[in-house]
Amino acid sequence: MNHLTDQQIDFIATVVERSKIASSEIKEDLVDHFCCAIEEQLARGKSFETAYDLAYHNIAPDGFDEIERETIYLLTSKKISSMKRLLYVSGYMSLFLATISAVLKLLHLPGGSIGVLLTGLTIILLFLPSLFTYLYRREINKSAGSRAMYILGFMALTFFCMASLAHIFHWPGTVSMLIAALSVTNFALLPIVLFKRYHKVA
Repeated sequence: MNHLTDQQIDFIATVVERSKIASSEIKEDLVDHFCCAIEEQLARGKSFETAYDLAYHNIAPDGFDEIERETIYLLTSKKISSMKRLLYVSGYMSLFLATISAVLKLLHLPGGSIGVLLTGLTIILLFLPSLFTYLYRREINKSAGSRAMYILGFMALTFFCMASLAHIFHWPGTVSMLIAALSVTNFALLPIVLFKRYHKVA
């Protein structure tokens, strides 16, 4: 296989460096990919200019910037898939624990209180964070209002679940957490939701 000269490699690196790609790792991978593709064409008897044009058409037909967008999308999609699995698992665990706790409580069997505590902790520490992360990553490219809506919704639900758990077990701080949940809902979350609805209708 014909090898590229240092000048040709510098030319490829300069072209990639001038693109709007922000990630240095993507730039390095792209240069390596380009060099391999061009050397393959050179081995077939093509000139460097022709080999470069063919490599560019095959690797980046829509431009270098599209490669970065597709890479970020693939990485984000993998993270979203992982979050979705965690969401399903934590949701199933929460539902399972809640069902077991309800049965134990209704039959006055031991372990009901522990089940309620585990259910609450599972919801607060696993289900709600995974639900928020999944929804937030899905909306990450949308408006700041959409992202703020999910952040405030997560805060309100977390405060409400903590207040409910504290009330069940007679822990201190129930009123404070309930006030925090209502404050976030009434003075932050609802105004944003109504504002978005108003603009959508308008």
